[in-house]
Amino acid sequence: MQGQAKRSRGILSPKIKEELNRKRFIEEEEGTGGDDDTAGARPAGVPGRRQIKFPKGPTAQQESEANTVPPKALPFEERYQRVTTYLEKGLHERIQHLRSSGRVASVTALYNAALRQYINKYYN
Repeated sequence: MQGQAKRSRGILSPKIKEELNRKRFIEEEEGTGGDDDTAGARPAGVPGRRQIKFPKGPTAQQESEANTVPPKALPFEERYQRVTTYLEKGLHERIQHLRSSGRVASVTALYNAALRQYINKYYN
């Protein structure tokens, strides 16, 4: 590592080294070292740093609402019960026709809705 530092010292000409040291000395006296907007004098025609205005982010309440995790749905096995039953052939054909034509999204949903409506109407 020291060999590299020694080699890099010989890259700059004495005139450029003197100019860099003079700028560093001025910055240290003014207390403007580093990458501040006021670091050193800028040549004419070279613009300074621009201030970028970022849009205001969401408030803490909005962030907490956005980061909330929705409650998990119950597992499939806890929501449904498998039932095996027999249907009349004509009724089964009509249900399959409704399904194939797209009028019913799922046969299970149709069965659930029909049974719910029938039970509510006749047994409540």
